[in-house]
Amino acid sequence: MQKAFEEDLDPVARADYHKTHGNDAYKKALAATNNIKLRKSHLKKAVECYTEGLREQCRDAHVDSTLLSNRAAANLMLGNCRQVIGDCSQAVMLNRKNKKAYFRAAKACHRISKYDMCVSWCDRGLLLESDNQELNNLRQQATRDAAAQAKEERRRAALERKRAAARAKLDKAVTARGVRTARTRPTEWWDAAAKRHTGEDDADQSAMVHETDGKGPAVDDDGVMHWPVLLAYPEHAQTDFIESFCELDSLRPHLEHMFPDQAEPVVPWDVHNKYKASNLVAYYEHIVDISRNEVKMIPVDLDMPLLQILQQPTHVVYASMPIFIVLVRGSPEEAEFLKRVKK
Repeated sequence: MQKAFEEDLDPVARADYHKTHGNDAYKKALAATNNIKLRKSHLKKAVECYTEGLREQCRDAHVDSTLLSNRAAANLMLGNCRQVIGDCSQAVMLNRKNKKAYFRAAKACHRISKYDMCVSWCDRGLLLESDNQELNNLRQQATRDAAAQAKEERRRAALERKRAAARAKLDKAVTARGVRTARTRPTEWWDAAAKRHTGEDDADQSAMVHETDGKGPAVDDDGVMHWPVLLAYPEHAQTDFIESFCELDSLRPHLEHMFPDQAEPVVPWDVHNKYKASNLVAYYEHIVDISRNEVKMIPVDLDMPLLQILQQPTHVVYASMPIFIVLVRGSPEEAEFLKRVKK
């Protein structure tokens, strides 16, 4: 009977019928202040009703403008701001005196930080009603927010210029030292390296790579460079991260500090107490041919300053962080690791 009732109405009456039901759902949403789920359900119902009204294509500009504006109100509460702006744009094209459409569009623009658009919508609405307090207040707020946004954008741009200048200066310092670098690690090599370093087919790269928080090398006031350095222990899938490794220092004092020659193991994973500075050797990986995953392990002189190591023709610093593989000298694990690399 309901369907028959609707069919007996003309298109304008049917559109108005859907609008009334949409308004009822919208009012219920406003009343559901303590039930977010129920409020959202009523708002979606309101949107559906207004949409059904528009589908009637009643050709009454005033009715369609109201349906669009009302649907915008429901979508505004749902947070669908871009849909609100679209509906309000159509609403004022059909009825330029639809004051609510200007305010709802302005409010949606403000919510998505489109402050210039918000001011424009307010100005258009104020042409119809210059003393509209809601539009005047929103315009003032948008003007303040636009100024704050512009100030923040200028601050960020200045900061980025400063960072770019610092990066350029740092790149120049690295190049002057004859250190070869690459922005990122070759994916194929790094995946294979994770397997080599852990001996596991499904090796987790996070076991090898320490989060550097975006920090790279830095030059101090004396012109000395400091690097973030990763030490990997493939036998146990462990790592150590040295945040600031002076280019004039060698690996040995760092290893002596971390693994002193004493009776008790200093790390819980060294259950056999093998990791003593005097027992350790270090390598870095030299990529010979990435297409064939051909890699050579280059032994490191533990007494050589870091800068000289990085200047070796076979060494490349990937992603601003040198990586050294540390193993127990003469151990079966060292032999097995080197064997895996040669495969």
